Parts: sequence; structure tokens; C-alpha cells
Amino acid sequence: MGILNLRKVVTLADFYRLYKAWIEYQFEEEKAKSIIAKTQTGLFRYTLPYYGFPLKLNGNLSFSEMNEGLKFMEEISINQAVYLSEAQEQVFDKFGDRVSSASRRVYRSALKQMLDWGRSQDWWKQSVETSSDSRTPTMLIFKKRVEHWHKLKPQEISSDLSQQLGSFSTYLVTQRQPYLNDSSCIRYRREVLGVLGWMHRVKGVALTDLSLTNIVPVASIHNWDAAKEVVALAEEYLEWMRTNLGGKESTLRFALQAFFYVAEYIHYDYTKNI
Repeated sequence: MGILNLRKVVTLADFYRLYKAWIEYQFEEEKAKSIIAKTQTGLFRYTLPYYGFPLKLNGNLSFSEMNEGLKFMEEISINQAVYLSEAQEQVFDKFGDRVSSASRRVYRSALKQMLDWGRSQDWWKQSVETSSDSRTPTMLIFKKRVEHWHKLKPQEISSDLSQQLGSFSTYLVTQRQPYLNDSSCIRYRREVLGVLGWMHRVKGVALTDLSLTNIVPVASIHNWDAAKEVVALAEEYLEWMRTNLGGKESTLRFALQAFFYVAEYIHYDYTKNI
């Protein structure tokens, strides 16, 4: 594949079309149809809902729904290919027991075959993998979006971090003045999980090392240089959100406020024991 063709693989739809064409060339008609059908179901029914495509469990996907799925993939950057298996597992979890273990194996395998083929192509490294300057995947979804994909998931939260987040929430609703109501507390906890997820997925902080002090170190309470590093971190995160999530100003304000609340909590937790 020449350099000009590399530009054509920019969305998940491009990836799917190339894979479909290869399957149709490689296999006899009936075999190709079977592989493509499993791939379509694995993608449209069990992976795209993670990005906001409508969930549908019962009944076959109609021709129009297939077309909608393909259009939807045209809005998702090819960089998301590295996260498709994780996204599929998240959707399986949403369906729960309604998707049998056998079905999971079939559609997990179908997606894996597509990804394995993609990794064997010349365009994969240039178009998909994170570059040496730590560019991160761009999610271009302009229709319906579910939770931010980078947010730390429940199963990724260590017991120590879980306890710290619990204390943080308690502080917000009982200690700070004025205190936050429960819904606001939930919103800002979600924002904090977004920052922590970004630190893990983009900055490379290990899950076991994640802490609120990664966001606002204790030293920043009394050291101006450390405080400036927190400001720089917040600016970096907001710029990443703006670039990769198309963040609205209101969304960015919530994220910035989360930094302030974490700083308040770290100050409270540090000074209460002095």
C-alpha cells in the first residue's frame, strides 16, 4: 500500500470496508458471507454501542441498521481500533446474561480476526498505533455519545483508591462549605475518574499507583513550584479533552472544577492531622 493510500484509512468504516473486500477476495462466496455476517454482528451489535450506537439485542439487524452502523463508524477515528476489544467487552457486560458464553466466543473471535488482519497491514502502524510523541486516540462522535471512553472503570479502581474516593465524596457532601448535593458529588466524582483514567491511559500511570495525589500532590499545598505543576497538568488535561473529545466549554468547566475540589480535599485531609 502506497503512501497515498495510507490517508484513506482514517475511520473505522475505512478499516471495515478494506477487511470486507479482502474477505470477499480471499474466500468463496458462502464462506465470505458467513465471516462478514459474524464481523458485522460483532461490530454493530456488540461493539459500537460502547461509542453510543443504539443497543439492540433481540432480532436481526436490518439492512438500514447495518447502513446506520457503517455511517456511525465513519465518525470514529481509526485510532480507536486498538480499543475495540475492550469496547466489545464493555458492551457484553451491559447485556449481561442475555448474551450466552457461546455467542460471546463467536463474536469475540470474529472481531479478533478482523483486528489481527488489520495489524498485518502496512497502514496499521502509521494510522492506528500511538506515536512516539504520545499522540492519543481521537474520538470523533457527533451524534450520541455515552460515557467518555477514557474514564477509569469500576474494575480498574484499586481498594486504596476506592477508599480515598469514598473519603473525597464524604468531604464534598458533609465537610466543605457550602457542601455539594448528592447529584453534584456524583458528577464531580465522575470527572475525577476521567482525570485518573487519562493519567492511566495517556500518561502511563499504573493502576496500582493511581491516587488523588497524582492529580494534586500534597507538596502543592505549601510549595509554589509544585502548585504550578498542578496548573500545568490541569491545562494539559483540558487541552487533551478539547482536542480528543470535542469538549464544550461547559464540559471543560466541570473538569476544571474537579481539580479545585480535589485540591480542597487534599488540603483538608493534610491539615486535619496537623
